[in-house]
This record gives sequence, C-alpha cells and structure tokens, in this order.
Amino acid sequence: MNQPILISRNLSFALGATLWLILTGVPLAHAQSQGSGTSGSDRATQNQDSKNAGEASKDSVATNDTKPSSQSAVTAIGTASVLGMPNGSLRWGDFFVSTFSFTQIHDHANYVDPAAPTAFSGSSFSSNTSLFQTNLVFNHSLRQGQIALQYEPRLAIINGNVYPDYSNQNLGFNVLLNPTARWSLGFHNTFTYFSSQNVFASYYVDANTQTGATVQNNFLDGPGSLLNEAVGLSAAYKLSPRTTIGFSPDFSYLRTTGRNLEALTGRDYAGGVTLGYQLSARQTVGTFFRVEYVTVTGTVGGTPIYSFGGSYARQMGPAWLVSAAFGATRNPVGGVFSPWTFSGTASIMRDFRRFSVGGVYTRDIAMGYVTNNFADRADGFFSWQVLRHVQWRTTLGSQIGDGADSSISAYYAVNEIHWRLAPRVASYVSYGYRLQNGDASRVLTGHRNFVSAGIRWEAVPPTLY
Repeated sequence: MNQPILISRNLSFALGATLWLILTGVPLAHAQSQGSGTSGSDRATQNQDSKNAGEASKDSVATNDTKPSSQSAVTAIGTASVLGMPNGSLRWGDFFVSTFSFTQIHDHANYVDPAAPTAFSGSSFSSNTSLFQTNLVFNHSLRQGQIALQYEPRLAIINGNVYPDYSNQNLGFNVLLNPTARWSLGFHNTFTYFSSQNVFASYYVDANTQTGATVQNNFLDGPGSLLNEAVGLSAAYKLSPRTTIGFSPDFSYLRTTGRNLEALTGRDYAGGVTLGYQLSARQTVGTFFRVEYVTVTGTVGGTPIYSFGGSYARQMGPAWLVSAAFGATRNPVGGVFSPWTFSGTASIMRDFRRFSVGGVYTRDIAMGYVTNNFADRADGFFSWQVLRHVQWRTTLGSQIGDGADSSISAYYAVNEIHWRLAPRVASYVSYGYRLQNGDASRVLTGHRNFVSAGIRWEAVPPTLY
C-alpha cells in the first residue's frame, strides 16, 4: 500500500476515534443552536485548493436553522459558505452531519498522451460514475472563540467497480480565538487527498457577495494522485480603532504522482506581515511584505521569493464589492532577464435582486501540480434566480502557467441548474467542459466533457453567492 493511501486511511481512523470520544463526552442537552465563532483568516487553508482565495456561499433559500455570528470566518470545506450550526436533524451536541449527496456522472475524455497511467488507460475513455459524498462537522463555540473540525470523505463507483484507492477526502481543523478586544489569533490545518487528481470536483469557484470572500478550487486533470497538507498561524493586533497589524507564518506540502507513478513533492515555507488602515466604514487600504522558500523534487536547493505591495477594498453597497492586493515579487527562477514579476489577487462582485455576477483573479505559485513557478488564474460566475425554487449557475475560468511552466494551460466552463425540492433538499443537473495543454507528467493534454445529475441534503442550506 503506498504512502498517501496509508496516511489517508490512518487519518480517517484517527478522526473517527476522535469524534467518537468527543461525542461520548458531550451531553445531548447541549444540542441547542450556538454561534459560529469569531473572526480570523487562513491563507494556508486557501492555498490547499485555491491560491490566495477567501471563503464564500452557495444557495438561494435561507432558513432560520442558522445562527451565524457576523464575525465568523470558518467556512465549509472547499466553499466560501460560513459554517453554520443547524437545529434538529442529524445533530448531536456540537457534532452534526452537514451535507450528504449522491451524484451520477457520465464523462468522456480524449487525452493525446496514450501513456497516461492509472485511471487513464488510453488516449480516450468514457465512464459512468456513482459518487457518494458527505461532510461531518464538529463545531464548538468557546467563550472567546471557536473550534471546528470537518471531514469530507468521498466514495466513487466507476462502471460498477469501487474506484481503486477509494479514499478521496478532505479534512480541515480550525481554532479561532479573541483573547482581548485587540488581539485575534487563529490556527489552521488542512489535508486533502485525491486518488486521481480532481476527476470529481466540487465548484471550481465560489464567492460570497455579503462578505466579499472567494474560493478558487483546483480543476486540473493529472495522471496520478494528489496529496496536499497546509498548516499555519495567524495573529492580528489592533494598534488603534482603525489600524491593524497582522502576522501569518504557514507551511504547505504537495505530493503528486505523475507518469509511471513517479512522485513529485513540493514544500512552501512562508511568512508575512500586513498593515491595514480603515479609511471609512466601507473602505480599507493596506500594505504587506511576504517571504517564501519553495523546494521542489529534483531541483538543487530552494527558491526564495520576496513580495511587497499594497491592498484596497471597498464596499459600494450592501452587496457590491471590489477588492485587490498586488505586489512586486522577486523570483530568482526568472533568471537575469526577468528577476521581477508580480503576484496578487483581485475580485469584483455584484448581487442584484434576481442575479449575481463577479470575477476573481489570482497570480501566485501554480495550484494543482508541483512547481516553483507562477500561474495566472481567472474565474467568472453568473447566477440567475429563474423561478422561486429554480436557479441557473454558470462558471468559467482559466489557469495559465508562467516561466518554465508556460506550456501548461487549462480552461473550463460549467452550467448547472438547481431545483429546491424542500428547505433542506436540492436536486441539480450540470454540464461541464475542460480543455488542457499539459506536460503529461504533471498535467494531461486534451479535453473532457461531463454530464452529472444528483440530489443533496443540507443541514444548513447556504445562500448561493
């Protein structure tokens, strides 16, 4: 049994044992609604599947099951939805089943490299997949903070057979504390394992027009597995009612298997300092300095990366947001002729009465494969409330490599229709298309079409965008 699968299964067992011990020690009398917690930010969490992303939300029907704190920053795995606390169904104290879904998928891929291993037996293949997915949550409110543990396992049955290395799963752990009126502290640890690189994906981009948070999830197809763990700390201190300084050391580890199951690993040691000033109730400016040290399998030494720049955010109205943070970045990988580049993120969102639109852009170390090069990622979304219980959702995006990875590029488009069958139950039908130009060893070259339909139960129905 290879190392990622062993780690994943041992982690699953340990998590189950931990949750059981927690549940046996929590009186059922505590099964009343609690707040979601206190504020904080998790750059390492964002780096897991979405570089420089924030956190956001999804559906169109809200219920009074949720009692989120306006300060809460812990979000559901892979989304920007605030992690709420439901009443009633499938809840025992601070532990509850957040979601359960069943999706039937038919997809056809045409990759030009016939040597692609594992699930990709040739240059072209079709499959029918039954995908089961759930999200188990422990969400405990402290007097001055919050502890949240989330586990999202997946089981795929492909063409009647249980998918090899079944353990596609995500795990997230967050601790947020506000010990004083001026201090806020956070710890985050996330673990992701895909036995095949994101063949079965959640939303590729997610956004929340109420909070301004965004998430960009990986959408690339690779010829092997992907394991990613990210851990970090965050601390913020209010120097004055309008001025805040923040510190954020973090570490991330990425391991992928490519052609002939060759393992590639990357490590990113990073730390940053930010200074923010609130110009008004709706405008904030800031500056930042960040240092990273990236190591990649097969390279001599590591790559130091230094960035410094500024940020700006403005709320135009109740659901009309613009934000950006860009900096000059010195990247020795660029060589003598291009030692400087830039990095950053920007987003714009507008929520109208019947529809929402927006876009997200980031430039950072590429996501989805092991590298020390930058990539440009851009996503757009459109959501339209066609009828009271029917919603249309369209997303599209691209990722284009830079430097030595400039030959790697990928694009996607997904259309989806949601029907709200009941306050907690929704059905959906979607069609998606992906086009990739890769290097075969890390990213496959070709295109993929997929059609899916399914049904989802949600303990706390989120608000789409």
